[in-house]
Amino acid sequence: MDAAALGGKRILLLEDDTDSRESMAMLLELAGANVVSTPTAEDALAALQRTEFDAVVTDVAMPGFSGFCPSWPSPGIPSLAMACCAPGSTIRCSSPYLPVCSMKR
Repeated sequence: MDAAALGGKRILLLEDDTDSRESMAMLLELAGANVVSTPTAEDALAALQRTEFDAVVTDVAMPGFSGFCPSWPSPGIPSLAMACCAPGSTIRCSSPYLPVCSMKR
């Protein structure tokens, strides 16, 4: 992986699962990003008030929060919603920004 691929971009990572959050943060950092990772939407909103980010990566399904919320985190910040699922399970995603997709893992 090219360590300069993300060239110091500031990325806010929102993921409630500790292992997934740590793994994704490590991958983003290996690509050259400066990552702030948070386990809750409340922590992410607080981070957004303290720091300017170039992009936000969010989990799709978290307790009390959807990564597909069209008004979050704020207009103008590129966002990527991600989903992880257990082996053998099927996920179905839809968003105003993405077509409905289904995937078997």
